[in-house]
Amino acid sequence: MIRLTLQRSPLLMAILLLAFATPPCFAASRMSGEIHISGSSSMAEALDALAKAFHKRHSHIGVVVKATGSASATAQLARGAVSVAAMSRTATSAEKALFEGQRGYRQTMIGVAIDGVAVYVHPKNPIKFVSMVQLDSIFSSTRNRGGESVTVWGQLGVRGSLAKMRVQAVGRAATSGTRSVMGRRVLRRGSFKRGIAAAVSARAVVTRVARSRNAIGYGSAALATAGVRLVPIGQTASAAHAPTMANCMARRYPLGRMLYLYVDRAPDKPLEPMTLAFVAFVLAPAGQKILGNRGFFPLPATLIEQFKRRLN
Repeated sequence: MIRLTLQRSPLLMAILLLAFATPPCFAASRMSGEIHISGSSSMAEALDALAKAFHKRHSHIGVVVKATGSASATAQLARGAVSVAAMSRTATSAEKALFEGQRGYRQTMIGVAIDGVAVYVHPKNPIKFVSMVQLDSIFSSTRNRGGESVTVWGQLGVRGSLAKMRVQAVGRAATSGTRSVMGRRVLRRGSFKRGIAAAVSARAVVTRVARSRNAIGYGSAALATAGVRLVPIGQTASAAHAPTMANCMARRYPLGRMLYLYVDRAPDKPLEPMTLAFVAFVLAPAGQKILGNRGFFPLPATLIEQFKRRLN
């Protein structure tokens, strides 16, 4: 299970009444300006929906979302180019050092939803499950899990006309947080094969796989459409798990993850009010509902309360 331990603020109740209630009279409605969010492509569509809903409540505050990839988000936050860095993975040690070196303190990490990095195939592909070793053999040139290189579908147990067809692997660019998750958890920090098609966005992976019967790709389970099928991951068909909320939370699904918003909050100082209002909205029931409607898994109430305390 995902667990976090955070300390309470002595002013918690008073601050939360202001920051996390979002009626029309909320103080943010009297502010004006823009909130700039940059980062994860996987989160971009959901963030756009959150931005529109937030703007309806606070018409004098605009929210600009740019899907530049998780890898660039911390640097932009550190230099003050954005208010919020959206990341589909946790910040790396190098990114943490970069931010702290420029700002003199750590960036604040707020979890906002749960997701699973899914394996996509074409609906007409009969493969029932795939193992982590097989995924490593499909996408990696180093194969740190010890498997043999996979080039045709027959090596994965697929029969029929697809068996002799080439496995067309579709991945993401180096700036992608989802690619980083695959690199760490599946490839065990190995190298991706050369020649893997690098889709320009998270949505583009789904589109490419949907168009090709012999394709396989990876990306957010929330972005899956009727044009692709999600393949359970496990050593055997009976032990394989799909990227459901229960499986991700219990870590039965090996590629479950949390999605984050990073903000710049100096120690012993309040977070910038408009940024606080937006992040509070994302954690509020209305924001969590929007994330759920977009296919992500809303956070349990216990986690929401813990992340709220990080803002104050």
